[in-house]
Amino acid sequence: LKNTKSLVSIPGSSFSFRNPVQFNSLADAETRDMLHETDAVIDSLFYHPTHPPFLASLMIQRFGISNPTPAFVERVADAYSTGLYNGIGSGEYGDLGALTAAILLDTEARSVVLDADQTHGQVREPLVKVISFFRSMGISFKSPLRIPTLLDLYGNIGQGSFESPSVFSFFLPEFAPNTPAIQSAGLVAPESEVLQGDNILTMLDSFYNLVKFGITDQGHCEDHNPSFEGWRSGTGDFGFKLQLPLGPNCASQEGDTSLTPAAISYVPSSTATVDDILNELSMLLTAGRLRDSNRAIISAVMNEYFTNDVGKAVRIAQQLLISTPEFHATSTPRKQASVRNVAGYTSAPNGPYKALVVFVMNGGCDSFNLLVPLGQCTSGNQYQEYSSARGSHALPEEKLIPITTQGQNCATFGVNDDFPLLSNLYNQGEALFFANTGVLSKPMTKYDDWNKETSFQLFAHNTMLHEAATGDPYEENAGTGVYGRMLDKLKVSGYHTSANRVSGGGNGALDGDQFYANPVWSVSTSPPGQMNKIPTVTNLLELVKELNGVGDENNGYMGETWSSKLATAFFEYEQERELAAMGGFDVDTGYGSSGDLDSKFKAIAKHMKSREFRKVNRDIFVVGRRGYDLHSENKLSDLFAGEEGNANGALTLFTNWLKSEGLWESTAILMMSDFGRSLNPNSNGGTDHAWGGNYFLIGGNVNGGKILGDYPSPLSPDHPNWIGRGRFIPTTPWDSVWNGIAEWLGVTSEADLDWILPNRETFTNNLFSGGDLFTDVPTPPPAPTPIPAPTTAAPTPSNAEPIPLEIAGDNGSPASAFPLGRCQGDCDNNGDCQDDLLCFIRSGVESVPGCLGEGVSGKDYCWYRPPTMLWSFGNNGSPASAFPLGLCEGDCDNDSECAGDLKCLQRSAFEAVPGCEGLGDSGKDYCYDELAPPPTSAQPPTDPPTDAPTAAPTAAPTAAPT
Repeated sequence: LKNTKSLVSIPGSSFSFRNPVQFNSLADAETRDMLHETDAVIDSLFYHPTHPPFLASLMIQRFGISNPTPAFVERVADAYSTGLYNGIGSGEYGDLGALTAAILLDTEARSVVLDADQTHGQVREPLVKVISFFRSMGISFKSPLRIPTLLDLYGNIGQGSFESPSVFSFFLPEFAPNTPAIQSAGLVAPESEVLQGDNILTMLDSFYNLVKFGITDQGHCEDHNPSFEGWRSGTGDFGFKLQLPLGPNCASQEGDTSLTPAAISYVPSSTATVDDILNELSMLLTAGRLRDSNRAIISAVMNEYFTNDVGKAVRIAQQLLISTPEFHATSTPRKQASVRNVAGYTSAPNGPYKALVVFVMNGGCDSFNLLVPLGQCTSGNQYQEYSSARGSHALPEEKLIPITTQGQNCATFGVNDDFPLLSNLYNQGEALFFANTGVLSKPMTKYDDWNKETSFQLFAHNTMLHEAATGDPYEENAGTGVYGRMLDKLKVSGYHTSANRVSGGGNGALDGDQFYANPVWSVSTSPPGQMNKIPTVTNLLELVKELNGVGDENNGYMGETWSSKLATAFFEYEQERELAAMGGFDVDTGYGSSGDLDSKFKAIAKHMKSREFRKVNRDIFVVGRRGYDLHSENKLSDLFAGEEGNANGALTLFTNWLKSEGLWESTAILMMSDFGRSLNPNSNGGTDHAWGGNYFLIGGNVNGGKILGDYPSPLSPDHPNWIGRGRFIPTTPWDSVWNGIAEWLGVTSEADLDWILPNRETFTNNLFSGGDLFTDVPTPPPAPTPIPAPTTAAPTPSNAEPIPLEIAGDNGSPASAFPLGRCQGDCDNNGDCQDDLLCFIRSGVESVPGCLGEGVSGKDYCWYRPPTMLWSFGNNGSPASAFPLGLCEGDCDNDSECAGDLKCLQRSAFEAVPGCEGLGDSGKDYCYDELAPPPTSAQPPTDPPTDAPTAAPTAAPTAAPT
């Protein structure tokens, strides 16, 4: 019989314990017993108390609210647990009908008041937008057999039918984009993970083509005898591939849908006035969210054509409406009249060029089959240990290319012969390996409580990738990535930096602190071609920029995210078109018909080739390839050398190109992955998630021919880091690797390295230097005057050193604690702080300049403001004590509100203020000395090159990183 819960009581005491459930007989195992045990495991998960709130929060996100309140989640979870919501449901645990009713009927989902809440709503999913447009505009098919499948769209718009790139879908529920609006508020916007330049513009142009021509594809427009079979069962795109010149079977006049198999059939119910049409379209496409400012822009263009061509006026309205933040996000946009200005560097950099390419093998690479101990071992026969642990997954000796090393238990190792590039480079001294490397909170062995003492969830793709991307296990610089922080400090030192996300790679690794306004650019394998072909209105793209103008301080966060990403996408598009017109930036050497990974590295090569045009001398690229999560089969050979991935082939082509361009010595390529895999195979022919793994670094100036770190020996349970099934606690933290790479790129200050790697001091005796990893000595900062580092602007050493936040008193008690010192709280106003210190008012856990840690949420702390840091002290003459305003103080309205001879600089967005540092608050005006020198060439342009040109719409000031 199936076991049930039972308690064992100890006679004569109050103690009892649960009798462990055991179904399988070791002596006589039966399928029935395994089914019962599996059923018991599923039941334990299904009835676990964390299951209802976990499911509730994810389902609410999918129904349109990215950041539900805890109370909303609790109400939905209760409905799921009880099986009832206002009489709806069966009354049984796990009723999805009750859960759905609770989501859709809750006041938080239906209250119009929440439209005014900047944090409410979501960025809409790409496929949801496509299907919504099809339905609301009445897509009409000429034949029921000729319909778009919406397949193969993942590479075009970031989402496609049945094309989820992993079991975690297209985006992670905890994803937060590198936009100040989201970062400052501590929110998430999952759907924005697919908002990249090429995806954004391809979707928009596809919508434009759909409005103008109906459903189109390349074959239909160029084939003299078009067949819809490939279109019906193949790509199913809707205008993605329309290129000039058009073929004879495709309309050459905008508005002509006679040659298409499907077109939108929408006709306004009333064409009496422009307002009638616009009201109806706004309701259908934006749920009535269209703001007056954007309505005025669209109405003005419609009126130019309304009298003579109502159809054209309608097509204009459709194309403009589907370009608005109101269509792409469900928050309420509030914007200024100015267009977002995204710009790159305006002067050439000083110093040589260097590039880091981070190649992420997504899924968890089985890297103990990349680097294998072979022989000449000091202790034991380690290849035999490897074979015993790996079982059916062990590589025979003839599959391994021998290499030699020092400092390991074995002097001879073998490199998987499906990756011959690595052994060749290693033997040339241009490749090295990192043994048993991974994310770590602190040094540990299996004799420690390693699970408890690890600050993140182990063995899960999303959490381990997050840690590998951020390098910040205790969230001291939350919302930033390790490579983004490297670029922040390099930029402060005067380098011209560029963070480059290749076809969606990155996972936050490139996000810098918003204070430095460092952008993250998209590098696409298929950048959009000419947009707005055969236009309905020639200045369409300029109008779209107006519709997505600079947001004001009350702008909805989700709409702000869309508009800021779109502004960056337009900058990238215009830059790409300019490069195409100039010529000479194509990459043809060795590249023929490229696979997915080849295409990504080719895109990197093309971007590197434009480095002088972009005026940068420090590039970091993050590129990924999925498919390494091999639970059910052993396909590593296919991923290394076969058609499914061919990492060896892609890297061989790329390194050959680097050498032909003279960039091999300036480039380093680092392999990473979520984690290593278990040495012991599972019962399904694959391997499972582990922890430590083996990785490589290659490049022309890599100090190679060695294996750094400690390769585990023995490869058995006797090893102090073996935690079961051939899983090892890492002996080398990624912090060690990043430390050496940061030094090679040009980070020389210990304080800067500590900020980039907040957990670095935990591994003081285990850090690689730049010289350990590279043969070229790290270069000093370039000659131009650097951007003043916000954390070193204090006049005294005591103020320059960051110290932890602490609560010393509250409401004036104890009296001995007041006035409060630097980084002490809780203050209520500046009077609670010592002379020259200010009270930093917080709404949550915003970082306090010059201080470490988050402190107590909602508590306010005293801080030192450098005299030249932009800061808002008052507005409209209030409080009177703040006026007249001093140097770099705001918000002023005119010169009379500034002290002495200071002038009031009227600015838009983040315009630089001469003689002052920092970004200040978007659109706020500050007093300055007009005799102060203008920003140097080492500083960012007037509007920093960022995909979030506007500040976070929050009262909390932007904090300077410490």
